[in-house]
Amino acid sequence: VAEADKAFAGKKYENAIDLYTSAKAIKADEKYPDSQIALINKTIKEDQARLDAAYNNAIKQGSDLLTQKKYEEARGQFVQAKSLKPNELLPQNKITEIDNIISQLERQKAEAERTLAAYRAKVADADKAFSAKDYIDATRLYKEAKTIKSDETYPDDQIAKINANIKAEK
Repeated sequence: VAEADKAFAGKKYENAIDLYTSAKAIKADEKYPDSQIALINKTIKEDQARLDAAYNNAIKQGSDLLTQKKYEEARGQFVQAKSLKPNELLPQNKITEIDNIISQLERQKAEAERTLAAYRAKVADADKAFSAKDYIDATRLYKEAKTIKSDETYPDDQIAKINANIKAEK
């Protein structure tokens, strides 16, 4: 019984149950082992309920954050859920999904940065040509800049200025 109590205190529940069962076999009329086994079973159920609640909470929070596109925070919740229940597939699937989304966003951001840098370089070259009144080269460069970022209006505005300058010079 002393060994069983020590195992129970150390949260080695299966070992404790085995030891209480052995003690009961030695002294069948003793009630203490049965009450301790019942207490262990109750403790196991309570621990499992707490674990399930924490897991479900992490999954819900992770899902909510994922819906809000707060990917890093969502990932953290799914990592927590996975640490609570390592054999569950859902947390790992969500972590993989989030990692893929983050990678895609990083690639898109890098591409947007490269596009912006190319656009700015082309505009800078066009502005130099414009300042030097090399309107043919400036127009070509502004058109190239416009092909890089078609939503920008600056190249069109500059081409209009070039055309106005050419008319004024004639």
